[in-house]
Amino acid sequence: MNAFDQFSRRRVIQVAGLAMSLPWLETFADKKQDIAKTRAVFIFLPNGVWSPDWKPEQAGAGYTMPASLKSLEEYRKDFLLLSNLGHEKARSNGDGAGDHARSSGTFLTARQIRKTSGKNIQAGVSFDQVLASQIRGECTFDSLEYSMESGGVAGQCDSGYSCAYVNNISWANAQLPLARESGVRDAFERLFGDPEAHLSRRQKALARARQSSVLDLVQQESQDLMRVVSKSDRLKIEEYQDALRDMEKSMMIASETDLDESFEVPDFSTDKSFSYPRKVKLFYDVMTLALQTNKTRVSTLMLGRGGSNLRHKSLGVEEGHHSLSHHQNKEHKIEQLKKIDRYHVEHFSYFLQKLKRVQEGEQNLLDNSMVLFGSCIRDGNRHDHHNLPLILAGKGRGAIKSGGHKVYAEETPLSNLFLGMSNAFGTPVQKFGDSTERIALGS
Repeated sequence: MNAFDQFSRRRVIQVAGLAMSLPWLETFADKKQDIAKTRAVFIFLPNGVWSPDWKPEQAGAGYTMPASLKSLEEYRKDFLLLSNLGHEKARSNGDGAGDHARSSGTFLTARQIRKTSGKNIQAGVSFDQVLASQIRGECTFDSLEYSMESGGVAGQCDSGYSCAYVNNISWANAQLPLARESGVRDAFERLFGDPEAHLSRRQKALARARQSSVLDLVQQESQDLMRVVSKSDRLKIEEYQDALRDMEKSMMIASETDLDESFEVPDFSTDKSFSYPRKVKLFYDVMTLALQTNKTRVSTLMLGRGGSNLRHKSLGVEEGHHSLSHHQNKEHKIEQLKKIDRYHVEHFSYFLQKLKRVQEGEQNLLDNSMVLFGSCIRDGNRHDHHNLPLILAGKGRGAIKSGGHKVYAEETPLSNLFLGMSNAFGTPVQKFGDSTERIALGS
């Protein structure tokens, strides 16, 4: 068997119990690998935004980029701004207080969650899991769930609502929220294996001191592969390996000098050596690698739990995010909220940049993805759930006509967008949550 036949029959190099998946390669596209498929990512932003700096005054392609979204200017042709979509089921509807729990619990389920702090929780299958169920078995992981904050499902977290609703946006069924990974190193090792798992304590110390890489263990296999692929694929593999090695180094060299002053509560013990901006970028790096290597096609990230009160001291912001969202129209609080909004959008811009740099044939990974970024609360001071701040990035392999500001009829269900996204993903569903009709994303 020659090297070409060997590598065309598998997409994973395995050595010493480790696995390194390959990115999409044109050399094998007509054999083992098909055209790159659509990926779906959902990013939850807690507490809403300062709406006047988020929503453009103009509809269509010629809108003026709002102040909070300035960092996205160079990608304006790669995403849609969406206005007037909302979740009626996130409102109290007779259940009283608890809008933050409903915002996270309803974001992807479009269901009225049951108000309980006991075991009888009830939400609904989330949309990300609807997509994941349609492609079950195609990837190593049907879906991957990440969160910047840790937290369990037991207890009461918001006005009588279970912590399960506050800490989760992905639900396998009405009673089962999916566990999120809140440790970046754990997330990385789950995807690519622990590069130190087979080493003794002394060897681990030496490996860290030398900043050794999992890639060193598959070097010979990589060289065999490089001899049979095209020049462009060699460059692609080298870029991928560099990105993987850089991530490993980031995990290995974390030190107490990088302790995060932004974290207000001790829920980040799994990654206490990572600052918030460093951690969120690493999660975006992990998701990029997971999508690039087809480890999964569906992923979610919570930038904070429902009602998150993280303090972003690196921005000069002393109060917690949730506290600031109750701004009462006080100028000093609004100014700090604006800083946090811009901060989250800047990191989102970083993610789009990462996706766009990954080439997949004539397209890039962003072209072949759809990334929904936003909140299930518009204004944290009012706790309203209509006209949500939402961005849909990516072209869904040509199924989404990106660029511009789409303004829908008031009170249009967000579930209608989910139906349109299911079409773009290639697995159309006819009904989800409180949907009334499918939003056409290709026009």
